[in-house]
Amino acid sequence: MMDAAFAEMTFIHGYIHSDPHPGNIMVRPKGRRGLLSWLLRGTWQPFEVVLLDHGSYLTISNRLRQQYCQLWCSLFAGDTAGAASVAIELGGQRAGQILPVILTQRGRNKEEQKEMQRAAGV
Repeated sequence: MMDAAFAEMTFIHGYIHSDPHPGNIMVRPKGRRGLLSWLLRGTWQPFEVVLLDHGSYLTISNRLRQQYCQLWCSLFAGDTAGAASVAIELGGQRAGQILPVILTQRGRNKEEQKEMQRAAGV
């Protein structure tokens, strides 16, 4: 449910919550019943997720939102060339080299992957 909320907020509406730690997320029973009666009832009830700290949102342009979607779709599809291409559009040549590596924690090739594992002590 959390991933769906953040994905919709970012990829559909163009908002990025800049501080999504557990203290800024609340889960509560859905509906008008009070928390105490919900807890004492002891049965499953529908719930809702409430995001807090609305002062730390970033609104992104439609173009940036689409590029960000393309970047993540490329990463999930394993399309490293596509991810690098979008990253170059987003932040230039250096971003095309490092952004896919940072987001996936995987090297662009076997040698780079081995070096990352060595540096991490794996």
